[in-house]
This record gives sequence, C-alpha cells and structure tokens, in this order.
Amino acid sequence: MTITPVSVTSYVGGQSASGNHIPTLRFKVEGLPEGAAIAGTNPSMVITMHLENDKVVEGHESEESWTLLPLKADTGAETPIYYFPTLESGLKLDKGNSDDLGLTGDFLKMTSISNTGSSAGRYKIELTGDWYITAEYEGQSYRVQVETPEDVYYTSRYVSNKGNNGDLPDGVDIYDNPEYFLSPIVTDEDDVTTLVTTDAEGNPLDKPVRRGVVVIPEDAAFYTNGKSSGLGSPIGIDEDSEPLISLFFDDTVSLSSEVDDKKIEEYQMKHAQECAADSRFGGETYSFDGWDYNFRYLDLVNASDGNSWVSCDKDITVYWPYPFATMDCYEDYEYQILHFKGMEREYSASLSDKADEWGEAIMHALGNEVKVEKLDVELTEKGLKFVLPADEEGNNMSPFVLMWKPVDNPEPEKYGSLTVSKMVAGNAGEKDKDFHFIVTLGDTTITGTYGEIKFTGGMAEFTLRHGESKTAANLPAGIEYEVTETEENQDGYVTSKTDDTGTITKGVKETAVFTNTKDVTPPEPETGDLTVSKIVTGNAGDKNKDFNFTVTLSDKTISGVYGDLEFTDGVATFTLKHGESKTAINLSAGIDYEVTETEENQDGYVTSKKDDTGTITKDVKGTAVFINAKDVTPPEPENPDKPYTPVITDTPNQDVLTPKTGDNTNLKFYMSLFIMSGLFLVILEVMYRKRICKKDN
Repeated sequence: MTITPVSVTSYVGGQSASGNHIPTLRFKVEGLPEGAAIAGTNPSMVITMHLENDKVVEGHESEESWTLLPLKADTGAETPIYYFPTLESGLKLDKGNSDDLGLTGDFLKMTSISNTGSSAGRYKIELTGDWYITAEYEGQSYRVQVETPEDVYYTSRYVSNKGNNGDLPDGVDIYDNPEYFLSPIVTDEDDVTTLVTTDAEGNPLDKPVRRGVVVIPEDAAFYTNGKSSGLGSPIGIDEDSEPLISLFFDDTVSLSSEVDDKKIEEYQMKHAQECAADSRFGGETYSFDGWDYNFRYLDLVNASDGNSWVSCDKDITVYWPYPFATMDCYEDYEYQILHFKGMEREYSASLSDKADEWGEAIMHALGNEVKVEKLDVELTEKGLKFVLPADEEGNNMSPFVLMWKPVDNPEPEKYGSLTVSKMVAGNAGEKDKDFHFIVTLGDTTITGTYGEIKFTGGMAEFTLRHGESKTAANLPAGIEYEVTETEENQDGYVTSKTDDTGTITKGVKETAVFTNTKDVTPPEPETGDLTVSKIVTGNAGDKNKDFNFTVTLSDKTISGVYGDLEFTDGVATFTLKHGESKTAINLSAGIDYEVTETEENQDGYVTSKKDDTGTITKDVKGTAVFINAKDVTPPEPENPDKPYTPVITDTPNQDVLTPKTGDNTNLKFYMSLFIMSGLFLVILEVMYRKRICKKDN
C-alpha cells in the first residue's frame, strides 16, 4: 500500500487552513486490502503520521500524531482524496520570500523547479525524514510507503501588481487586500455590483475598485483544478467552512518587466489580427485599429484554499465594468470582447527573459493552439454582460480583451472636458520652469487616462511650463473639480488664476488658467569708465599722424559698444591723433584692463605713458595717457664779418680745405663760402695785374 501526493495548481495569495497561502496538499491511497475503508462512519483502517522518536520539531510534541482524513465533499473524484491536517505546518509562501532553493516547513519541503518571483513558480513536493506513516488494520500496525513521483508538482501562478484597477495604491497586494483582485461569485443578478468601495468587514477602501463579477447558479458543481484532476470539490478553510469561490479578475500577463508585459499583449494582438485567419485559431481576423482596449485575465479560484483554480459545470454569466472613460456615456460607444481560449497563465523562469519564444510557444505550439473567439456582449447598467458556456475542465477561462470606440452617431454628449493652462510673466519669470498641478475631482471612482491626464481615485498630478496646457477629455458631466498649483504665490511669484474650481458641463470645455508673475527691479550696476588719450610733442612730432591702440579687458565675455569703443570678446582697437581721446563707458567694476600702442617707441618717437594698466573702479573715470615726443637739434649761427681762413698744418694727408668747425651738418654753407672767397681772390689778382699794366704804359 502506498500514499502518493497529487499535483495542485493555484494563484499566488489566498487563505488556507495552514495560514500560509498554500492550498491543502492532497494524497491518494493505493493498494488498500480488499474491503478496507479509510473514510466513512466506520473506517476499518486508520492511517496516521508520527514524528520519529529522535526528532524534535519546534511547536510539536514528540509523541504527537495526525490522522489522514478524507476531503470534505469529494464528489467528482474517481479516487478518494485525503489530507493530513498539519502537513503544511511551518511552510511559508508569502510576499515573495521564496528563493531559488524553494521552501522548507516542519514536515514538508518544496524544491523550486522554476521561480519567477513573488513566490510564483513550480515546486517539487518532497517529504522530510522527520516523520513516518502507519496504517492500523485488523489489530495490526503497518508502515506505509510514501512515494513522490517526478511528475507531481505544486504550481503557483503569477499575480500582477495591478489587480482590478490596473494601478494599485502603495502597499496593496493580493495577500492582505484580496478585494482588489477577487470578487465572490453571486447566484442572483440582482446582487451584481461592479464598483466596490468597502472591504468584507465594511471598512472603506483606500481606493474604490471596479471589478468583474460572475453569476453562477446555486446548484452548480465545482471541481478543484478541473474535474479530470481527481482533486474533487473545493474545500473550506476548515471542516466547518464552505469554500469561497471567487472571480479572479487580474491585469494581463507579464514576465520579468513592463517591456515583456507589453510584448505579450502585442503577441495577443498579432495573433488576433493575423494568426486567427487560420482555422486552427478560430478562422477570423480582428483588427485593433481605431479601438481602445484593455487586456484582462479571468479565472475562478477558491479563495479559502490558497487560490486554487476551479472549474464549474454550469454556464457562467460575467459582468465586466465599463471603462472609466465610457461608464457615464456607455451607450455612445460600441464594444467587443475577444477570448483567447486555451491561453493559460503558466510560467517558467527559463523563459522570463525570452518573451518572443514564450509568446510563440503559447500561441502556436502544436496541440496547444490558442483560439480567438468573439463573444456576444450585452450593454447593461451594471456593465458589459456575456456568457461563458459550462466547461467542467475550466477551458472557458483565460485571457480576454475588451475593446471600445465611439459610435458613428452618438447620443447627445454626456460629458465635458477640463483644460489646465500655464502662463509665466514678468522680467524674472522662469519660462522653462516646471510648475506642479493637482486636479481633484468630486468623483473619487474616476481612475484611468482621460485625454492627456491620468487620474487615480479622482486625482491627477502633472507639470506644466509657460505656454503649455493639458486637457482631461470625456469627464462625466456634473462632477466638481478643483485645480491647485504647488508653487502658487511662492519664490517671489504672484499667482492669479481663473476657473480653478467649477463643475464639468456636458459639451463644454472648462479652462483653468494659472498665471505666475515675477518682477525684479535690477540693482544699479557697479561700473566705471576708461579714457585713452594721445599727445604728440617735439619739433619733429607729426600731429596729423594716426596712432593705433588696443584695449584688452580681463573679462572675455564683454562684446558690444561701450561709449566710444566697440569690444569683441573683451578687445577693442582704434586710432587716435594728437589731442584726441576715446572713452569706454559702463565697464563692469573689478575687471582688469591693459592699453597698448602699436607705434610705441618707433620711428624716432620716444613714448611715455601713464595708467596704461589697471582695474576698472566703480564710479571712477580712469585715464590712460600716451605721449610720443620727437625732436631734431638746429645748427649753430655763423659770423658773416669774419672771413674764412683755411688752416694748414704739417700733418700728412690732411685735407687743408676742410674747415675746422667740428660740425659737418652745414657743409654746403662752407663750400659756398669757400667758392666766394676764391672768386674774391681772383678779382683781386685781376685788378692787381691791370694796375701794373698801366704803370708800364
């Protein structure tokens, strides 16, 4: 006789008898002696789990034992299913605390086969060596063999962090807040409520929930993991409780990131647009062009047995809430719902970074083809209503996509819009600054994207700069709004606003305008002036000559005209003549300057300068003066009454005609004097000869 564990699949979260979010593990007993009975009013065999004599398990007595019990209401199971009440003791599967090694409890170990985080994954069920099992039959005690086949697993399916709203409040998860993910089934359509504002105890939720609801007849039979699994009917959290069958209404599938999440949606869309034309996949093609859409994953679960998934033998009527953008004017839109039948939410860590392979495998694998079906949808006040045919194996639950778009000729508008605009004015207004805005609506159930603004619980936050605006479209008429700006009347700004509060009116575009003005009186700049002057002196100085000057400032950012001078990157060039000057005005105080003259000490000029370098001083007119002097020495005056007498010496090679003046600068004058003296001697000689001739005669 052997006892064998049975595979079970659930979704992360859910309550359980062991308090650890793990479904009760089931066992089947094979090889019973003929006529032996474990269950019933008079069982002939009692199977008991005992601690080994030398084992000490914290929280358990050394002589403690536990009897194998039949599952309550095990109808539908071909082979009776049993469980040990405390087997999962100490085994924790909570908020992602599992790791690659798996989980270990007091009596049970689960080795991770694949793990994708948040405790989702597949685990191999193994028994520790701390205990043994006996069977008491007809007065005899026997040891019972426990076998764990290789194909027996506990599978925990992934749950998104988005739930029904698509964007959960901080700190909310399926473990502590199942109302954001699950809605108990109802048996009467009058009990359908798709908008939930309180939890099971009546406490107000931090964020209202729009969730799908299913209606299932009271006489329906349910099967844990499908009828053919042999796991029988769902069980309650204890022997005295009924199972809590609920609709799991979650966001679309995802793997390791938002990128993969979008990729899986893209595969579903591609499959509906292209592959569905193949008869294996449904035989029709569906286009997403012009439609808004929302992917969801639906399934039935037993919330009192670790969210183990269940099937049903009756038709299931589903109410899907309208999108927020259409809920108050749903008749102005057309809808369609596509069902991706056969696409189960199974995960493998080996594929978590291979979305392409994963998508291809689940869509097109031979024998695992995903069919796309368009469902008949009815518009009701409570939401979109459609029916899923009964399926004892649970194949009627998997991913769905809701699609909607405005009808061509809608009824008179039942909604309006709100635009928030930002303006910045004043000489100190920062037109590239981000200003933060909050829009608060009177209806806290509004969540989702409305035009350009995304709301969560009736509130939206965003930023605007000067000249920008954002518009919330299709807001239900009649709700009140208030717009506030975080920076209002702060940091020197004076804020004026118009229509920052009001009521949304159908067919009207409300506009809230915020204008922030900031003016600053600039302080008087600290500046000084610089004058450059030119003076030319000396008997040879050229007072009409242009002299070239360069003024170089230490601040290379200065460019433009400053008084008489034009600067480029802190440098100005110009010319001055004798007696001229040029002045640079309003130069920033504190900068250094240098004035240079190109012709300094050139062409016979001697240059002197004053204050050619220095620092610009506030309210002071600095003056750099350049003086160029050029002089030539005039000749000594001569006495005309004193004749020139040559000097003759005995010095060889001396030019006796050279006057001994020591000054060669008046050579022409002396040569003229020499020639005139010669002529005078000639005249005297002629006159002398004439006188002698007369005496002879």
